[in-house]
Amino acid sequence: MKLQNAKGEWNYHFNWIDEDGHTVGFNDVWASSKRQAVKRARAMESPARDYSWGRMKGMFLDTRSMYRATAEQAREADRLGWMMTC
Repeated sequence: MKLQNAKGEWNYHFNWIDEDGHTVGFNDVWASSKRQAVKRARAMESPARDYSWGRMKGMFLDTRSMYRATAEQAREADRLGWMMTC
């Protein structure tokens, strides 16, 4: 079963990629449609930046990885996220 909140929005999962196309993380967003999910994820992107100590690559939405998650997939993504931060 796909995961939907009280507002009728769906939980979309996606990967972040850097400017070289390498996967650098994952995230999720709640939205009423995939088009809206892409718009919200794009608002969270961070461009590459140059600093005095070096260069930080940007994080960009990998639209090919975006999918509407089931409750089980959302639980698993939460579990993996917690494992990576502990």
